[in-house]
Amino acid sequence: MKTAIVTGATGLIGTALLRELVANNYHVFALVRSPGTGVPLDLANVTEIVCDLAELSTLPLTHPELAQLDPSPLFFHLGWAGVWGPERTAVTLQLDNIKWTVDAIDVAAQLNCARFVGIGSIWEFGVAETLAQSGERPGPNDIYGAVKLTSRMLGKMAAHNAGIAALWALPVGVYGPGDTSPGVVNYAIQSCINDTPAQFSAGTQNFDVLYLTDVARAIRLVGERGKPFHEYVLGSGQAGPLRDFLTGIRAALNPGLPIEFGVEPFKGVNIPLEAYDISSLTSDTGFVPEVSFPDGVKAAAAWIAQNNKA
Repeated sequence: MKTAIVTGATGLIGTALLRELVANNYHVFALVRSPGTGVPLDLANVTEIVCDLAELSTLPLTHPELAQLDPSPLFFHLGWAGVWGPERTAVTLQLDNIKWTVDAIDVAAQLNCARFVGIGSIWEFGVAETLAQSGERPGPNDIYGAVKLTSRMLGKMAAHNAGIAALWALPVGVYGPGDTSPGVVNYAIQSCINDTPAQFSAGTQNFDVLYLTDVARAIRLVGERGKPFHEYVLGSGQAGPLRDFLTGIRAALNPGLPIEFGVEPFKGVNIPLEAYDISSLTSDTGFVPEVSFPDGVKAAAAWIAQNNKA
């Protein structure tokens, strides 16, 4: 049986990745902040290990048995503090994520892991675009992308020095059952469910999103088949203007709902369309999305509707 170590195992993507790995003959060692914090109880072949990100560097000492696993495990680092809300723009907290990424790579090397897979973000390209425009002033929302980008760059250096193959997966955006984030897809779905007219920016900025189970499968395939020191954008392969996705949500859920474009200002820079290209992901790993956008929207809406009733 294959083995994997996963940080951030109780998050939205982490939980989906656990299910994906178990379904593909992995025994997973799931690192959690405290006992019983969200690892699905119905999953076999998952061993819960209590280890906060701040304590990650002690893992080889507290669990030396992980260095003896055969075959050598893949190490998936999904743990991240401050993904949404005020913590997303808290500089001190976000800087801790850089250290914890480097710690994770050092730990993966000490535990003789076959590969390290880090999780970045499409927002890294937004930060790069801001920096490329002389005179452009970064905003608070750029902090998250800047820290993700720095973690990837310093992580690659740390991996090279530690002698472990490192790869990065960069989701464009995630949606699906269990997602409670304040993202634009969730807002649009909730507007359709509640029959409330939605207000957006002009919606001309480039956008893409990928269904949760496809994201988990893509991360697994990056770990198994990706090329060392490469990064892979995880998207649908059908990126385009945001308004196309929003009208697609309406068509799938509430065709008669009014949508007001241009009401809200667009803040930030427009990430180039080529940044959403997934051709290297497909050619190197064989990944092709399985869940269509309309089907994914309906599944997410069904979960949201049920959750709201509760």
